[in-house]
Amino acid sequence: MRKQKKIGFGSLSIVLFFVGVLFALSFDGVNCIDDKIFKLFNLETWSNNGIGFHYSLVISILIFLLSQFIGKKNKKDLGAIMGRNLSFFFGPFMVIMVVIMGLINR
Repeated sequence: MRKQKKIGFGSLSIVLFFVGVLFALSFDGVNCIDDKIFKLFNLETWSNNGIGFHYSLVISILIFLLSQFIGKKNKKDLGAIMGRNLSFFFGPFMVIMVVIMGLINR
């Protein structure tokens, strides 16, 4: 009989992954959630007046890194490995997208 994993601190890994996705992507023409959070605190979401660097991607990358770290340290918890693996894919993907967008916007 297979032992079922329990919810623990490592379960935050999968939750953080989904938070990182919400911070990184726009859905159906609606701004990212973090854009609304930035506006709530009267902060700019883009450098160089909207044509430069999107700060949301940096926050998303940091969330993915945190998800990887928590998932790696707490492998025995429910969702920890899945969150770590998904963040392991999306984190570098977001870094590559930042570099590509930086090169395009030159």
